Amino acid sequence: MEKTYKRMPFDIELAKKIQSGEIEGRIVTNNGYAVRIICFDKRTSSGYPILGLVDYPNMSEVCKAFNVYGVCYDQPVEYVEYVLQIELPDETPKYDDAEEVPIGDGSIVFLRHKKHEFKPFDKVLVRQNGFDKWKANFFSHMDDGYYKCVNSRYKECVLFKGNEHLVGTTDKPKED
Repeated sequence: MEKTYKRMPFDIELAKKIQSGEIEGRIVTNNGYAVRIICFDKRTSSGYPILGLVDYPNMSEVCKAFNVYGVCYDQPVEYVEYVLQIELPDETPKYDDAEEVPIGDGSIVFLRHKKHEFKPFDKVLVRQNGFDKWKANFFSHMDDGYYKCVNSRYKECVLFKGNEHLVGTTDKPKED
């Protein structure tokens, strides 16, 4: 039986773990083209430090530059072929708040939903993905779908109160 994969939004730290072989998974574009990352730290002033080889079926690989959110440098806004995504085996948990939405060309995009209405200076726990440990922080504001806190932006955020036991773990928070 062939292994099945679930797609999730691009996460640079998770992509590094996949690329190094630390965890099983694949890096693909919206259309499912395989991407082989050459480097995550290209010296650049344009803000696109990720270099990847996009593997077109029955063609050669094409080198593309991506920003840390997985968006391609030379991509027109109306064309979504070059947005990186992560594919993990079905048994690996994906983001609970990502809703799969098919678009016209048959590919899938993910919409993320806020679980709480945070206020500035709320005590929170944050992490980038389910493989990272929760750490304490103070919430500031939302920034392009990310939770902006004192020192960085994060993909996952929960209130500290009631979740104190999660600090330093990769455990999943209880549903509200």
